[in-house]
Amino acid sequence: MSLLATAKASASSISFDTDGLPFIIDNSATGAICNERSLFVGSFAQQLVSIETAEGTFTKQRNIETLRLVLNGDAGSQHSYDVHGVVDPDSPFILLGIPFLRKFFAKSAGTGDIFDDETWILTQATDSHFTWDYGKHERHFQHGDSILPELWLYEGTAYFSAFCSRLRGYLNDKVSYTFSSAFSHPPEINLRRHHSDSPLTSSDALVNEGDDDYGITD
Repeated sequence: MSLLATAKASASSISFDTDGLPFIIDNSATGAICNERSLFVGSFAQQLVSIETAEGTFTKQRNIETLRLVLNGDAGSQHSYDVHGVVDPDSPFILLGIPFLRKFFAKSAGTGDIFDDETWILTQATDSHFTWDYGKHERHFQHGDSILPELWLYEGTAYFSAFCSRLRGYLNDKVSYTFSSAFSHPPEINLRRHHSDSPLTSSDALVNEGDDDYGITD
């Protein structure tokens, strides 16, 4: 893949992948923590934040900004939400709390509810069932080697698109991308006899299939 920009940029390269990111869906976490800056939109604001998890409560000075959260349902549909998240590059994982999501969807619905009771996750030994936004969407997924309820998001080109959106904010210019298939299919070469009654010799032409049958002799 190549990332092309019309503005001058540093010669240093930026690496990324398009295989997605694992989000741990936590029944106890009261916020969202992400170690991938490219998923955030807008500018950052530093705040002293406290987040409660199953392992306890921690308080840190961290950047807070809008996380562009894209959830995929079982039917393959994508649903995008802008939520406030903590940018923590030191975090070894990405965390998404169910209590946090329940408050977010209740507030977004404008029903006056404090919590959306139909946003939940049922976790078993090797798989989980995640339902959100007043039960409108659901996702069944298998756990990975960690046995944690890791939901893989931004698979395919979604992660790459988020990367481009973030980079566009830095460059303040148009960013586009292209995929090259150069040399992935070698040209088909076919030996064909020159219009002559004589046997094929080294002096006969090597002609690409589809060209006019002109001979090139020694």
